[in-house]
Amino acid sequence: MTAKPSTHILAALLLLLPLTAEARLTVTKVMTNYSAALVATAAPPHAGWQMTSDTQNDRQTAYRIRIFDTATGKKTADTGKVKSSQSQRVPLSVGEGMYEWQVMVWDKNGKPSPWSTRTQFVMQTAK
Repeated sequence: MTAKPSTHILAALLLLLPLTAEARLTVTKVMTNYSAALVATAAPPHAGWQMTSDTQNDRQTAYRIRIFDTATGKKTADTGKVKSSQSQRVPLSVGEGMYEWQVMVWDKNGKPSPWSTRTQFVMQTAK
């Protein structure tokens, strides 16, 4: 009994699957001042994020943060790649206004994650 051609194709695809799947460090939660909700602050805001990986003992080796003006959508800041394992209390330097930020991280092998979702915060001047 011979197998159908579609069975051969499926078997070939299944053999290739482990070669195309890559381990990935992914940002799963972004927070401003330890809150995932909209934050209004007069003190300098700080970014934080949580990650997961499908690889055991993976870790963050660098990050990059982009900040956008919520009203215009224009990018107001970009840290570029920062070699650091820090993922909490990362200072965000902005003036007064409403902003969104997002982060990408690099894993122990130097592979970047996808960009995280964006989270918003409001920077107010102290009164």
